[in-house]
Amino acid sequence: MSEPINPRLEQIILFVLVCAAVAAFGTAFDQPLVWGFWLPCIVSVFWRVQSVPPWLKTGARILAHLFEVLALVLGLIFMAYPVLSAETAARLTLLAGLGLSLFATLFLLGTPVWPRATTLFPATLGLLVVACFNPGAKHRPLLVAAAAAVFAHLSLPILGRGVRKVPFSQWMRLASCALLTIAVAATSIIVIPRLQSKTEDITFWFVQRNIPGYSGLSNGTRLGDLAELKLSSRVVLRVWTDHPQYLRSRAYTHFNGRSWTTRPGPSSSLQTVGLDTVPVPQAHGWLEQIPGSSYAIPGQEPGQISSSTVRTRVIQNLFNNGMMVSPGNKLLVRAALPSLWLDGQENLQPPSASSAELYGVLNRYQGDRVQAGPASPQELTEALELPADTDRRVRELALRLSEGAPSPREKLRRTLNYLQHEYQYTLKVGDFHTSEPVAEFLFDKKKGYCEYFASAAAVLLREEGVATRYVTGFHVTENNRSGDHYVVREMDAHAWIESYIPAEGWVQADPTPAAEYESLHASLSRGSLASALEWGQAKIAGILAEVHQGDWRGELRRVWKQARQSVRWPYFVWSGLMLAVSFLAWLAWHVRRGKLAHYDQGAAGIQPIECAPELARLVSRVDVYWTKCGVMRPQHRAPLEHLETVPREKVSPDILRVCRRVIETYYSASFGGAAPSAEEILTLQLEFDCLARSITVSESRRTPE
Repeated sequence: MSEPINPRLEQIILFVLVCAAVAAFGTAFDQPLVWGFWLPCIVSVFWRVQSVPPWLKTGARILAHLFEVLALVLGLIFMAYPVLSAETAARLTLLAGLGLSLFATLFLLGTPVWPRATTLFPATLGLLVVACFNPGAKHRPLLVAAAAAVFAHLSLPILGRGVRKVPFSQWMRLASCALLTIAVAATSIIVIPRLQSKTEDITFWFVQRNIPGYSGLSNGTRLGDLAELKLSSRVVLRVWTDHPQYLRSRAYTHFNGRSWTTRPGPSSSLQTVGLDTVPVPQAHGWLEQIPGSSYAIPGQEPGQISSSTVRTRVIQNLFNNGMMVSPGNKLLVRAALPSLWLDGQENLQPPSASSAELYGVLNRYQGDRVQAGPASPQELTEALELPADTDRRVRELALRLSEGAPSPREKLRRTLNYLQHEYQYTLKVGDFHTSEPVAEFLFDKKKGYCEYFASAAAVLLREEGVATRYVTGFHVTENNRSGDHYVVREMDAHAWIESYIPAEGWVQADPTPAAEYESLHASLSRGSLASALEWGQAKIAGILAEVHQGDWRGELRRVWKQARQSVRWPYFVWSGLMLAVSFLAWLAWHVRRGKLAHYDQGAAGIQPIECAPELARLVSRVDVYWTKCGVMRPQHRAPLEHLETVPREKVSPDILRVCRRVIETYYSASFGGAAPSAEEILTLQLEFDCLARSITVSESRRTPE
């Protein structure tokens, strides 16, 4: 192949490529320091390094490849699973960008020394990848200039033969390559983003029409809305515990005949204590392995911890709407949180802008007793309230069940026995035709799932004079065990009751028929390979949780300690291979799920609402707007939690207020059952569109300045 027309022309093209990449990175992340790299780039047009020591030649190439790998790894992390905190991700991004800027400039200055194909081009393309980490930056012209420089450099060998000597077929191939490149770039940059909202609408429409309702945990319960409940096998928790227990999330006292909700009540801030106050060495060492602070439960002293204390370590795959599920009779909580609160029902309340991905709980197991001590008069009054229009048949049934019962404990036993033997557990309850789903369940349908059994038990016991509250959480049993831990899925979300027994306290009871429940919720049989994969996924989840909470040094020390203690190296190598295979399988599964995972509930997803599907679409448009502003919401972070972290200099206060109203309306409709009217949704849409459009126009007018 002929030489280029002019070596200096080639150098000028490479100069344009590197300068465009450096400028794109500096524009994307507002780094004035990188503009200093333009000076050696300009020098390279007139003078270049002719020789360097062998060690520098090899060392520079190796270091550049390391920075290129860092850029690719960061890209995969941002797309697949955001395990890094925002601060750590920003620091690594700047490190990768500055390092690649340095080496791209160095290789441009030493083109006679370093081969361009293996040094200059990979470093420059890696720098462009880092610049694209901020899709909202105004660096599109710079990216186009870099692409044009690459195409011009590829054309030099052809032009070196002379324009007239190049065959027409070769010109056509070159033109076809250029058109294909432009088409792919235009589709990726212009067409796909514009089609995203329509694709989301189609997806939401399809999902809502074909999925009647999935099991899971929410902030409230509304009866009579779902004709059928589907069991979801998505993993939400991984639990390591000495004793499987019911894990409580919320206790509800207010019932309006259709919905269970919580009333604002007093909460106490938990005080931190040192690990040296824990008298049991085993518990002390167990707590040390969990990063964060230790919070003592009011009225419980760490000195009460004994060898019989139950230890429960939880990793949340999803953040369960800000809840921290936990067993009753807690003594101590260990979590990486700036603060932690406890309400009157001993439910843990993390800060609104924080989520505990990994935490541990020490508690006493006392049978069915979950909260010892006397209840306040206000608690007892709220736990006895019933709507004034409660069906009289419910009251008559409660009188028959409690007739002659000598104690509240006996009333509880009779009510549970009646519901467990006279009613059928099923996931298909059909449509409800009255405004009192509890009465319709008791006297007409006589079948339902756990929410109906728990609601019916609570209403009947309140009619019998037994203070009772409705509780939601997860039912963890030996069926959930997989290897050394318990895998808790959305299908394990459950509802039960807690009744107040004088001289005992609050005791938990499950009115759902156990045999029928277990038969429908039985886990699929798993072979040895599936168990090994589950074990590997649990290890990966633990490592990612600790790294995400900033304890990566401690995790590295523990991994190294386990490696040194491993005497049978073949077993250690085999375990490492299994861990790698499990990670690849987990990553492939997440990638295959694609963007639909973005709409899952949880650390952060948006689920369609049956009563107001337009709200989910509006929240997804808020996500798109955040992405355009350069503050994209990670998949694991809930919308309201992300809103608290959005820098005020990135998004205007006016649109932040509208975003908060949109998200709070979505939460109220999704978890509280408060469906907004069509006029309210339309008003929110118009207000958000007007503000987003006005801000976009104002920014475009300021751009030339």
